[in-house]
Amino acid sequence: MEMSQYLEMFMEEAKEHIQTLNTSLLYLEQNPHDKEVVGELFRAAHTLKGMAATMGFERTAQLTHRMESSLDLVRQDKLTPDSNFITALLRAVDVLEELVESAADGQEDQSLSIEPIMAALPVLADATQPAKMEVAAAAISELDEHARLVLDAAVKQGMRGYRLDVRLAPGALLKSARAYMVFQRLEQHGEIIHAEPGVPDLEEERFDDEFSLWVITDSSGEALQDEVENIVDVREVTVVPLAGVAGQTTLAEPSQELAHVARLRTGKSVRVDISRLDRLMNLVSELVITRTRLTQISRDLGSTVLADTTASLNRILLELQDEVMQVRMVAVEQIFNRFPRMIRDLSQQLGKEVDFIISGQETELDRTIVDEIGEPLIHLLRNALDHGIEAPAERERVGKPAVGQLRLSAYHRGESVFIEVQDDGRGIDATRVKQKAVERGLLTEDEANALDDEGAYKLLFQSGFSTAEQVSDVSGRGVGLDAVASKIASLGGRTLIHSELGVGTTFTIVLPLTLAIMATLQVRVGDERYAIPLSVVDQTALLKRRDLTIVQHRLSMSYQGQTIPVVDLRQALEVDAPNSPAEDVYIVVVYRGRRLLGLMVDELLGQEEVVVKPLGPFVDRCPGVSGATILGDGSIALILDVMSIV
Repeated sequence: MEMSQYLEMFMEEAKEHIQTLNTSLLYLEQNPHDKEVVGELFRAAHTLKGMAATMGFERTAQLTHRMESSLDLVRQDKLTPDSNFITALLRAVDVLEELVESAADGQEDQSLSIEPIMAALPVLADATQPAKMEVAAAAISELDEHARLVLDAAVKQGMRGYRLDVRLAPGALLKSARAYMVFQRLEQHGEIIHAEPGVPDLEEERFDDEFSLWVITDSSGEALQDEVENIVDVREVTVVPLAGVAGQTTLAEPSQELAHVARLRTGKSVRVDISRLDRLMNLVSELVITRTRLTQISRDLGSTVLADTTASLNRILLELQDEVMQVRMVAVEQIFNRFPRMIRDLSQQLGKEVDFIISGQETELDRTIVDEIGEPLIHLLRNALDHGIEAPAERERVGKPAVGQLRLSAYHRGESVFIEVQDDGRGIDATRVKQKAVERGLLTEDEANALDDEGAYKLLFQSGFSTAEQVSDVSGRGVGLDAVASKIASLGGRTLIHSELGVGTTFTIVLPLTLAIMATLQVRVGDERYAIPLSVVDQTALLKRRDLTIVQHRLSMSYQGQTIPVVDLRQALEVDAPNSPAEDVYIVVVYRGRRLLGLMVDELLGQEEVVVKPLGPFVDRCPGVSGATILGDGSIALILDVMSIV
């Protein structure tokens, strides 16, 4: 394995440990007597220290060692983790993150100062001194004559000898890479004089899960133990002290402290580059298109044998498609875990108190979508904390608890995932929003008066629109919500707002499970076929044209005890209308935000799973359309974007 691959592995695993440090420190601040989380923090710092030392990143290793020593004070009940202590450690994590990011090219940023950060972390005077270990006199009969002479000479010069028996986790991948990392770490401490099995066998992975190395070194066995046990997939390390006795070979019993050092680790997932998953999904998508065409051909030919074969192929493809989609699915937890630290720092900056509650973090989404929703959520959370939640004194004046509440939740509903950012703050003043819109010339007075609250909230997604009286470092520049709406729309989703003045505001992001394959309702408008995402469809209906009415200058219909607007897709999509409209009309009732909307179509063609294809740069902003798909007969159908249909 090339060094670049080791560096990539280090970067990925280091980021995981940094996230653990961030999350666990925030938890420790709320639960200062939880020894389990202290142990988790200690292990994360300890492991990261070993990894950094292996890669030669000395500053990262020094800083994590200092953090480890500070955490050891808490572990030994010599220090209570108060807010100042947590803040000092969080600042250390920030610098640690910068060091890791700077090492992406193989070199740490030497300009980053770690001394002030380390000075702020408390340690015992002797915390950096390693414990001394007794060295037992022994020799190993497996050593050849040359190795024994080297061992004897080294011991006579005051050096130490050890045999390290290393056992990897069953089924560990890249065993030769793990063995190489063990070699690399131990060679920083001394010389490896023998390996069992031999080096060629280790390089070619011709060994089970165990191997042994004989080392002469100035370091203690405890230091070697620390180095090796932190390598990924190392399940167990046994350290046997050795001493060379000229001309003799005897085996000593391991000391009680070093006889059996085991660190059980949780199973690691196989790391696969996302581009490979994208390629795999694209191939499956092409299979879906081919399957649809085969199904159409079998219908046209009327062949029973072909129909049976196509049905069998369809079952296999559905299973393959589901498996590939599951591989691409990741929990939103990896994004949600970034935010508690941000909320803590921001609330302190704004002088506000807030309980930040996360739920549904196990909800899964396509990896591509998860990677893209971080920035929109940051905008919404910062907006809620800055504009939504009031200062403690203001909250108490209106009869609210001094501590505000900010919720981030995720859940599945049908073929969509909903992510909500909810605060119990002052809410959005729809009247104030409309006034601002009139002042900026976006609306006339009459248009503003006719606009309901939901319509007023949509104005917040206009580029540059803001109701903030003052621009702050946090928000108020009007560059947040329009960016949120644009990003979510580019992912095939929509953003909704529900607010109650004086009670709070909820922003809801609705996203598809995946961007690649979508269940749709096929409809005909004029001579063209269109696809409506099934996730937004509530019901279909066949009505007489005379059942439609005009309410407030809009075509409307009665549906489940309420009146909902109806959009004639012929007009919205500028399709030629027939000279004599049919008396019977088909209506597809869809969700448009929190409200219902009827779409008038000429014919319902049934449900079909389609592969979503982008429109391309020339028609990327086509109103009412979000994408296209290739149908079974080879023709193209446009996928409708319900949120942007006028």
